[in-house]
Amino acid sequence: MPDPDDVPQETIERLDAEREERLDPDNRSENVEVDNTDRTFDPDAGRFTDDPDHDPEDQPFADGGNEA
Repeated sequence: MPDPDDVPQETIERLDAEREERLDPDNRSENVEVDNTDRTFDPDAGRFTDDPDHDPEDQPFADGGNEA
């Protein structure tokens, strides 16, 4: 992976402009906004708790979960 300090300023500016354009509400199609405010996210499992694949025992993102 390249060092972030080695990324040319021109590339950073281009990516920032593309991101700004994507996030501009005027560029969104109708009814594309997703509202997850009524859902509970389990950050240790990396899933919403109402996800059928959610297993509260499987916590790959818990502190120390990536230790070898």
